[in-house]
Amino acid sequence: EVKYLCPNDEPVFEALSYAWGSTNKTGTVFVLDTTSTFSSAGEIQITENLACALRHLRHAESNHNRVLWVDAICINQADLSERNAQVARMGQIFNLARTTIFRIGPATESSPLALSTLEYLGCQFEYTRDNCHLRSPDAKEPEWWRNSVKLPYNDTTWEALNSLFRRPWFE
Repeated sequence: EVKYLCPNDEPVFEALSYAWGSTNKTGTVFVLDTTSTFSSAGEIQITENLACALRHLRHAESNHNRVLWVDAICINQADLSERNAQVARMGQIFNLARTTIFRIGPATESSPLALSTLEYLGCQFEYTRDNCHLRSPDAKEPEWWRNSVKLPYNDTTWEALNSLFRRPWFE
């Protein structure tokens, strides 16, 4: 159980879930210590995948702050005991986040088809807390919730879905 310093405190950060990718360090993040009156800067080496995600998440307006929790930055990767303790808490950290952002990689030619297919499919049925599935109240395909129903997708759609799910993030 997490206890806040003040009862009315709410998390004001977003968590980032991404695939680390190659561990060859290709970028640098400059970190400011906002708790210090000197605001000293430090440097952290990051992977190319994280650098790409951070560039995409940067707000266009330079005066707009965004608070992100990123494991490679927020966890001291050089301290094995701290890293193990924090990795064990990651589920709790993601649950506390106001929003979780999933960066599954760069778009491909088939990404729009895969994502729109998943969005449509997700509107057809629902899962209950006890792992039952049933028809969504707004389903346009009222029988798709049944395991016996063969989905009417063509080879192109199935390949787009397979391509999406073969990405490293899903591993």
